[in-house]
Amino acid sequence: MVSAVIHGAPLTTFDLDLVYDRTPGNIAKILAALEELDAYVRIQNGRRLTVDETHLASSGHKLLRTRFGRVDFLGAIGDDEDYAALLPNARRFDIDGLRVQVLSLSKYIELKVQAGRAKDLAVLPTLRALARSLAGC
Repeated sequence: MVSAVIHGAPLTTFDLDLVYDRTPGNIAKILAALEELDAYVRIQNGRRLTVDETHLASSGHKLLRTRFGRVDFLGAIGDDEDYAALLPNARRFDIDGLRVQVLSLSKYIELKVQAGRAKDLAVLPTLRALARSLAGC
């Protein structure tokens, strides 16, 4: 949802979803950052499990909590699209001096349709209206 918000959607989100490059060098950087953020797996039984290289190398979703809030690390999304596959559909933004790749609004809409969950379908009218508005600029 942060992707849509960065594009200007008037929506609220409670976590950050990151599709990441699963190369060994990047995984090492992510692990160092997660340690600094006191990240652990969001689970119901109260145990504080951390992720390791094996977890981050997989295409699955890692739903984490940090001292700053929730962040989900996604090895792949949609039809098993990983970081490299999504990169052509990303746009670079500068946010407070940090350069980030943000999924295009059209690709984000496509992924919401694919997901088909009620919460994803509910935001489609807002996202499509924003896409029309941006196309008219």
